[in-house]
Amino acid sequence: MTQDFGGEWTREKLQVLKIYSALYTRALKKGTSFRLHCIDAFAGTGEVNIKTSTKKTRENIEGSMEILRKHGFDTFHFIELDEDKAKILGEKIAKSNIKDKSTIYTGDANQVIPKILANFNNQRDRVLLFLDPWGLAVEMDTLVKISRKPICDVIYLFPSSIILRAIPHKSEGRLQVKMKGKALQCFGMTEKELTDLVYKESPQTDMFKQRSIERDANIDKIEKILIAKLKEKAGFAYVHPTPKRLLKGAKGPVLFSLIFCASNPSKNAITLIRKFATYSFQ
Repeated sequence: MTQDFGGEWTREKLQVLKIYSALYTRALKKGTSFRLHCIDAFAGTGEVNIKTSTKKTRENIEGSMEILRKHGFDTFHFIELDEDKAKILGEKIAKSNIKDKSTIYTGDANQVIPKILANFNNQRDRVLLFLDPWGLAVEMDTLVKISRKPICDVIYLFPSSIILRAIPHKSEGRLQVKMKGKALQCFGMTEKELTDLVYKESPQTDMFKQRSIERDANIDKIEKILIAKLKEKAGFAYVHPTPKRLLKGAKGPVLFSLIFCASNPSKNAITLIRKFATYSFQ
């Protein structure tokens, strides 16, 4: 079974993963004794079927598993919530060159990731973590736990357009009820903390001389809020200042923001990480 979803933005995010994985493994395998591990936290079936740029045809492309297995990681960790997808992924891995180095976990990535990281040694191991969630699935509490393990590079596909839908224009400063809980978990904020940032009083008065509350948020602001939280609340040593935006079509609206962050506080590591992120996000 191939997963039918996505478009050219899917190809673009996977290209970033491909470039970063190559740079990461090449640099850390050369002249170091680190054991390198990758965690694909929302692994799916390993293959996706996307709409092409014309939107009239579909194309099968390599998923994250197929990309990661071509690079020099010592172990591979794939997490998938859906049991059927995990089974299909397992069948593909069993026929691949990484079958003896791979583990598949069926469950919630927020619960599984900290358990995997607990097995790694801060001096011996280094981890590349790919967070490519369905919707608002990644919790800030999970990112806090990742940042406390100073061996992680993280590529995070943040659903910025979904967050905007959780902040309606005409709602008198109230978040969308069904999405509120997940949105707050993504940022690790209370409702008041978030609404104070994304709503403001209108400069115009109505016929009764009352001022309404209007949305004061766009993609720029959503990205800035997340980057600030990744630094201040999660505590990442480095967060790349410029997310890579993935659009719906060549000139369409922003769907996702690819965010890069790392937990290793070493100056040399941050210098290298910054170069990798800048090159990968071009």
